[in-house]
Formats: sequence, C-alpha cells, structure tokens
Amino acid sequence: MVSDAKNTSYMLESYFITNQTYVSPITSVGPGPATDYLDGAASVFPFSASTGNTVSIVAAASTYTITVTNSNAGAGKSPLTWISAGACTWADGAGC
Repeated sequence: MVSDAKNTSYMLESYFITNQTYVSPITSVGPGPATDYLDGAASVFPFSASTGNTVSIVAAASTYTITVTNSNAGAGKSPLTWISAGACTWADGAGC
C-alpha cells in the first residue's frame, strides 16, 4: 500500500512539473492489479494499484491526497492516506 501511494505521488509530481497543476479532482484505479493514466489517452503518466489495492486521488491545483485501500490489510491499516506534503498515515493514525 505504501509503495502504491509513493509511486502515485511520484507520478503526480511529474505531472505537476509538466502541467503546472495536479490532475482532475477525482481519479482512481483498482482493485488491482490495475493501471490507469493521470493524463488519460496520452498514456504518459501511469499510476497503478497492486493486487487487492484501490488507489484514489483527490487533487486541486496545488495539493493532493492519495488514499490506498485494501480489504486484506491488517487491523488499523486500511485506508492509508498520503498527502502532498509527504505525510503518510495508516487508518489507526500511526505513521507509515
């Protein structure tokens, strides 16, 4: 789940460098394995969900939140939340 959040964050930052904005307000992929693209048909900025994960993005012009859920995650681990400032927390509030 952390890996999916981190990889999605990298793609969002790459997208931002190119477009000076983050993606549309709501984007998601999963449950995995699945891949989608932040830029739609251009297929340049992929983001993926590993097996059992669903990755959701809520973005604005200058910030975003990534949420990764997995019904097989241990107690207090789903959803994982990653914000654009780099903070990552599990459902139980612990850092990840």
